[in-house]
Amino acid sequence: PAEGAQAQATARFPGPVRSLRVNVGDQVRAGQVLATVESNLSLTTYSVSAPISGTVLARNASLGSNASEGQALFEIADLSSLWVDLHIFGADAGHITAGAPVTVTRISDGVVAQT
Repeated sequence: PAEGAQAQATARFPGPVRSLRVNVGDQVRAGQVLATVESNLSLTTYSVSAPISGTVLARNASLGSNASEGQALFEIADLSSLWVDLHIFGADAGHITAGAPVTVTRISDGVVAQT
């Protein structure tokens, strides 16, 4: 993801995870409830919400597991704009110019993207 386009949804208080509403790969909106946690401190349930809109990249909690205060339960990123770190051989450097179009092929499924 581009700089600043990734965030974590964290537990505010320690306690068991009572519900999980999203999985890795799901699209979420800012403010959408992702999970509920029962606070060990007040014995009430609170919601963990998405801080940004984007795609769930990681879910670091399971139903019934204990969340600790500040634990990142989800990682979310806006994948509408990405950074790509490319490496080239020194001999090819003369053929590359800033702003030149680039074609990237994802190895896992062959999907091609162009800039």
